Parts: sequence; C-alpha cells; structure tokens
Amino acid sequence: MALSPLKPSIQRFYLIDILRLVSMFCIVAFHTYGAIYYSPFIAGEFRGSFFGWSMPFPRNLSFSGFTILGLSVFLFGLHWPKKPRLQFLMGLVTCGIILLLVGQGDHFFRELVWEWDIYEFLVVSLLLLFFLSSRRKATYFLGAVGLVMTFIPIWQWSDQWAMPTIARDIFFGTCDGSGRGGWALLPNLGFVTFHFALGRYLKSHSHKTKIFEISPLETVLWLVILALSFTHLGAYGDTDIGPGFYCYIFRKPPLVFWSHYIWILFLLRLSVVKQVNDFLDSLSLARAVSSLQWSRSFGLCYFIHLGVIFVVSNWSEIFPKGSWQFDVFYLSIIPIVEILMRLFRYFQSQYILKTKGHLDKI
Repeated sequence: MALSPLKPSIQRFYLIDILRLVSMFCIVAFHTYGAIYYSPFIAGEFRGSFFGWSMPFPRNLSFSGFTILGLSVFLFGLHWPKKPRLQFLMGLVTCGIILLLVGQGDHFFRELVWEWDIYEFLVVSLLLLFFLSSRRKATYFLGAVGLVMTFIPIWQWSDQWAMPTIARDIFFGTCDGSGRGGWALLPNLGFVTFHFALGRYLKSHSHKTKIFEISPLETVLWLVILALSFTHLGAYGDTDIGPGFYCYIFRKPPLVFWSHYIWILFLLRLSVVKQVNDFLDSLSLARAVSSLQWSRSFGLCYFIHLGVIFVVSNWSEIFPKGSWQFDVFYLSIIPIVEILMRLFRYFQSQYILKTKGHLDKI
C-alpha cells in the first residue's frame, strides 16, 4: 500500500491500530476493576486468576490513556477535513459526559456524580483543534509550546494556590484522596497540541517521499534517545489501580513519563515508514486488527465500552475478587463491543439502503 502521496480517506497505519488496541486492553483492565471494586489493588486477592496474572502488563503501560489520546489526536491532525464533523464529535462527547454523570456513582442511573474527566477535557480539546485546523503557523507554535508544557510539573506549585475546588479540578487536578485528579487542562492540553501539530506536519509534507522513510542519522538519534530512557523504565510497575489511579498517572515526573512515552512516539514514527507499513500490510493479523470496528470507529467503541461496564457494575456482587467470573467480564469487553458495533453498522447500512430505495421510488 503506497504511502505517498498520502490519501487519508483510505490510508491505514497498521501499527497505530495495533498500539491503540493494546492500549485499550490495558484501559479495560483499569475500568473494569474500578467499576466493580474501586479499592486499592492487592495482588494476593487475585492470585490464580487471569486478571492477577496479567496485571503487570497493564500496570507497566498504565499511561495508555495518553497513548490513545496522542495517537487519536495525531490522526485528527493528519485526516482533518476541510469541513470536520464537529457536530458529530461534540455530540459523542456530550453523550460521554452524560454517561459518566449517570455511571460514576455506586449504581448506574441511580445517582448523579459529576467530576472533571476525559469527556469534559475532550470538549475543550476539540474546540481548540477546530480553531487550529485552518491555522498552520499557530498549530506549529502551540505544538512546540505544548511539548514544553509537558515538561513542567505545574502541580508542584498549583496545589499551594488558593482557588475554588472546581477551578482546581479543571485546570490542575485535585489530589485529595477522592479519586479525582485526571485530565486537567494543564499541562495536558499541551500534549494534545503537540500531537495535532505532528499530524498536520505529516499531512502538509505528504508529497515528500522522504518523510515516509527513516534515514541512518535519524535511526542513530532514536537509538540514543531510547537508550537514555532506560534509566527510568519500569517506574509505572507499582501503579495504584484503585482510587489513587488518576493522581498516580497524571503526576509522574516529566522525565519518567517521557522515558516511557518516547517509545510510543518512536513506534508512531515507525508507523508511517513505508517499509514498516508495507510489511504489516502483508500480515493477515495486522490487516484483521485494522478491519476491527475498534480501529474504524474508535470513539463510538470507547463510548459503548463504558456503557457496558457501567451496566454490568450494577451486579458487582457476582464478581468475587480473583474469580473466573471477573476474568470473563474483563476479557469479554473488547469482543462484546466489537460485536455490538458490527450489529450497529449492519442495521445502519440496512436503513440507508432502505431509505435510498424509498427515495428512488419517489
């Protein structure tokens, strides 16, 4: 599959699809555990279960929320059309806010719990990206500023500033043991603008074949940077997947975070290299991953997975810690959502065909 000139409407970057699916597997682990138990994780309580055996993997990749956000925003920048479907995106985000509102309490739909979270963060992010989509220079400038922002641990000072709790939640995150503290605007908006700038840069230079190659000099630079990251690798291994998850993940020292995330950035770079993408195109497994609804309609799949988890959490008493029942629940979320999305797409296509047939008769 040729990578130049770039054709965003048909182009698949297989490695990106694989990375998102792996990251989603990790996120499902945290979401299912949090929805059913919402208590500090004790490994001994899950000894002998698949969840307990597999937990070192998602815990070491517990920054997967950033991975999914970064890859998705990069694709936004790359594929952003002249007339973006802002209404659809904002509608989906609004539904997400409502879902979290009715789903984050102890019982789904029985109480309303509002807090600043991923969907509220996405509202601001989408509006900012919409503003930047037609402003290349501003995109590159804010992309560079955003990268610098991610290296500033602003929470070290913001915790001492007097301000209303709601303002702290939104701008800096509140770490008071309540489980809050995630997706604050600062410095995370910088992470968004940086990845959007990367996507826009690739789009504007897609006519140059060299951007789809990796030179010997660039290879050496990557190897040096990756080698430097080894001093901090493994720092996420003790991730608190209970109420302290957000404040653990979002307040890691910048060098620790980037020592891990630089590997994702390296894989993102490899994903657009023609030889790498062509090789993955030859693998049926890679093509199968890219054909999943999780790859084609990620935003809808993410929304549905939250709904499924919240509904099932009403019967949390049937999932003892370390039980096979929880293992089944944990492992079934991704395939169940895939099936539901395929059914939705099927009925959607049937409706479109029926509507078209009806219009043809008029």
